[in-house]
Amino acid sequence: RIYLASSITLLACYFLIQNFFYREIFFLGLIPWLLCNDHKKNSFINFLFYSILIKFIFSTIFVFLVMNNWNVNFNFLFILLKHLMDFYLIFIILLVFFFNLAQYSKKLKSG
Repeated sequence: RIYLASSITLLACYFLIQNFFYREIFFLGLIPWLLCNDHKKNSFINFLFYSILIKFIFSTIFVFLVMNNWNVNFNFLFILLKHLMDFYLIFIILLVFFFNLAQYSKKLKSG
């Protein structure tokens, strides 16, 4: 249920809010779901966890530089890389969301 609620919030904010500086915070809602799964037994969860951590590090540096008005000339490839990372993670989260939604609905129907 935590993953479903966090995913709905994250997906809605990702597609509805245009300010990408503040979309990052909603990834934090996925951390409890990621931590409750065993990373050593599930390589997908391990990959997703580290992908989100790398995205946080990259986005934190990017947002810090932009919000503090540093005269850093971000070229097109740097901004494109950030948007590709965002889209890649959102796509994975959307797929896991649909899978978990199907599992949750099966559980509700069976019992």
